[in-house]
Amino acid sequence: MKKSVLDKLQEFKKEIDQPGFNSHFLVGIDVTENGVPHASMMISKGKPFETIGMIDILIRNLKDTRKEVINELSQKNNTKTVHKISDQIENALGSLPKHIRDKVIDIKKRLDKAFEENDQEALDKLKIELQNLKHDELGPDSDDDDDSNFNITDFKGGLA
Repeated sequence: MKKSVLDKLQEFKKEIDQPGFNSHFLVGIDVTENGVPHASMMISKGKPFETIGMIDILIRNLKDTRKEVINELSQKNNTKTVHKISDQIENALGSLPKHIRDKVIDIKKRLDKAFEENDQEALDKLKIELQNLKHDELGPDSDDDDDSNFNITDFKGGLA
């Protein structure tokens, strides 16, 4: 069985309750072996406004820590998705003709750099370049649905 941090905090409280220590606010929470919080302890010493200020800072720090933990969890959960998407992109790139694949890879590298540098002007230019690539390779009607083989009589079921 692991030792309780709160027991140590209780011992430490005896030391810092003596005169000569600065105002302070300490928080401790123990967690069971299964990861469930089950006991907490707060120790504070200070004038009322000092204590309120310490509580405000503590709240801000806890919110920041919470955001960091959620962000870390989000990144861990997204790792599998990112790998799956990355594999799909690799497969899609592999199926392109070499001259198009090379252009797409070059644009991707420049997009990554523009994102990294937060360069909105470069991003706008790359967007236009991608649209031009699509237009050049697929033709001017590439935005339209493929209706070249559409025949309304196929849907009439023999009706006039």
